[in-house]
Amino acid sequence: MKKKLLKPPKNKEIIIVPPYQKTKLICAKLKNILTAHQPGFFNSGVALKFLILKKLSLDKRIIFVDTDRIDLSINLKTETDNLAVFFKKNYTLFDYPNPSKKEWIIFFRQLKFELKKRKISEKIIKNIDSFKKIIVTNNKKKLKEVLAESFLKFYGLDFNYSYLSEEFNSQDYKDFFSNIYKNCGHFQKVFNKALDNYKQKFKFRFKNFPFPKLKEGELPFWIIKDNKRFKLFKNDLYLKDFDRELISPRASALTIFLRFYRSDCFIHGVGGKNYEWVNDRIIEDFFKQKAPFYLTISGTFLPEGITTRNIPFFFLSPNYLKNQLDLFLSREDETKQNKS
Repeated sequence: MKKKLLKPPKNKEIIIVPPYQKTKLICAKLKNILTAHQPGFFNSGVALKFLILKKLSLDKRIIFVDTDRIDLSINLKTETDNLAVFFKKNYTLFDYPNPSKKEWIIFFRQLKFELKKRKISEKIIKNIDSFKKIIVTNNKKKLKEVLAESFLKFYGLDFNYSYLSEEFNSQDYKDFFSNIYKNCGHFQKVFNKALDNYKQKFKFRFKNFPFPKLKEGELPFWIIKDNKRFKLFKNDLYLKDFDRELISPRASALTIFLRFYRSDCFIHGVGGKNYEWVNDRIIEDFFKQKAPFYLTISGTFLPEGITTRNIPFFFLSPNYLKNQLDLFLSREDETKQNKS
């Protein structure tokens, strides 16, 4: 029987897998609860990962992924047409400088102009203005710092956080890379077999979903040069030169490292949940360990007049999203009490 992938929730709905009460009991026994994401203009469903972390853990920790490419442009579907406001595209965040205050102001001015032209709610405009004040007054030099700090300040979150690139000098990361490098052929077989089994289980025929297969000698890492990412093959690098290069994990290796070395519980969104079956097989078959626990949370909240899910988090007020989460959790409590 075909196993179904988890779909994003319908408008004004939230999903948590496993259910929150079960998740809370499991997490009460765990020490390291972690989530990770690229700092950027992600949607409110992603923002829920950070809000649930606040409720589940006293030791709240985020890793911002600063080695991915990021597009700060905004593309939305409205009830009348498509809206697009462009910023410079495809930054690799690691060392990219913060745009000038003038560039930010022009960007937000254009965004508000396009929204007002389509008669989008004034509440959204006010939320955008609140976020704009935060981001244009941040004087940090790197874009990743401005994006990460502005998001946390907008939501009033006081979390411990770091950047993925800071992990690259750790012994754990060196051991992780070295293990895969030395056993490249075996890892490739385990990885590609897990993909084949995944596609058979979920009845997918797309060649590169959820990941492309690894070719002979290919490692699940990027090498970053001049702020651009390139696929890494074993013949491209002597292991002794690892410290001289900037080597970043690709999607699958990233989550495996964070779950295996940095957390007892990892918080995913829907997208991550739908490929984690592959990573569980890799952890069990290559690393010979039981895959650590992870949970999934997501939500969909569409402002009036906008019909696409990928709206930036700052379109909605933080209090609105926090209240929606609280309301959802209270309903779960009531459901549990009624069943008992």
